[in-house]
Amino acid sequence: MPKRKLSITMQSDLFDWMEGEIKNGEYANYSHAIEYAMRKLRETKMKN
Repeated sequence: MPKRKLSITMQSDLFDWMEGEIKNGEYANYSHAIEYAMRKLRETKMKN
């Protein structure tokens, strides 16, 4: 599926946590972390 560019802002504490997760190798980059989070949110909403 083609990807689309997005610019976001978020609270500093969330950004810092996400940055730490990326540095620890949990996610490849910011896009990967955000895409993963959105997929999980979609799964949760689809169950309800």
